Amino acid sequence: MDDRELIALFVGYGYQPRIIDDMKQIDADFNAALEWALAEIREIQKAARSGNPIMKPRWPVLILRTPKGWTGPKQIHGQIVEGSFNAHQVPLPAAKKDQEELKTLNEWLSSYKPQELFTEGGGLTDDINAIIPRNDLKKLGQRSEVYESYKAPKLPNWKKFGIEKGKQESSMKAIAEFIDQVFVDNPHSVRLFSPDELESNKLGGTLAHTGRNCQWDQDRQRPGVHIDGRVGIFPSYESFLGIIHTMMVQFCKFTNKMGLETSWRRDIASNNYIETSTWTRQEHNGFSHQNPSFISAVLNLKPNADRVYLPLDANTSLSTLNHRLKSKNYINLMVGSKQPTPVFLSPDEAERQLSRWWFGLEIRVYRRREGSRCGSHWYRY
Repeated sequence: MDDRELIALFVGYGYQPRIIDDMKQIDADFNAALEWALAEIREIQKAARSGNPIMKPRWPVLILRTPKGWTGPKQIHGQIVEGSFNAHQVPLPAAKKDQEELKTLNEWLSSYKPQELFTEGGGLTDDINAIIPRNDLKKLGQRSEVYESYKAPKLPNWKKFGIEKGKQESSMKAIAEFIDQVFVDNPHSVRLFSPDELESNKLGGTLAHTGRNCQWDQDRQRPGVHIDGRVGIFPSYESFLGIIHTMMVQFCKFTNKMGLETSWRRDIASNNYIETSTWTRQEHNGFSHQNPSFISAVLNLKPNADRVYLPLDANTSLSTLNHRLKSKNYINLMVGSKQPTPVFLSPDEAERQLSRWWFGLEIRVYRRREGSRCGSHWYRY
């Protein structure tokens, strides 16, 4: 893409782009771009805090246009490296036994002038030490907000949103009212990211007291909410959640495994996915929208990393969501129907029933014996 196309793309996304590509003065160009971006951010913040916000602020975005493998070897064995696909991953794979590659590697690493950064003993030089803040509060890694910012959300009594036993109610509509109150009680620490239509999923009630903020990359915004201590909820159709399968797995690897194995990291809120499913009924778009594969993706994680919930009605869905919003460090997936279904249990019955199910939850499979084809099953949850 040329510069005009790049600018048009990001302007269309709602940003104010600036391209950094002056290779002769790249450091100065980059520094000027950062100063510009910070000034733009401050202007947007100043307007918002003054009570006269910019209704459609264009946040700055910096586009760094540099060659692939920039500052690496120019050529090796007669092949161009910098600026080509040859710069991908390890450009000098045989440096251990190939003298030409070893020489090139030495020249490459020496070009960064390590003698200006480190002493012979491996410590930092005085010039580098001089720019390190002495006040720990000015060191990002030393601030408690980075590693122990999680605060449990204040949750209302979910039974107040319960549905009378015997009625028909959409599980999604029931939890929407509960989530709405959670937003009211936690205006800055709980956020819902919806890549699909809230109204179609019967979750429009979540916005009864709050506004809507439009983003174009919900699943990249959501991890940031969790990492900085807040709670995120991510609803979607079962047929679309597969799109973010690998994103979910990568987040789990670095937060559930590596994060918990790192001594200074603290807990974070669980990742809460809500999957609206049509597997129990053949609707107008059932054939295209029936795809429960995301359940398998979550269950393929380690047992200490994931939880999958299949509540049977509106009240068990409410109790399940209440439980999930309290949990930490899990990938949580709750599956339910957006259409009205029978309410089998009262709120009290749902609470008692689920209190027995959280531990040792199992899915029992009964094969139909009469009037069925091979492969048909009943699933009791």
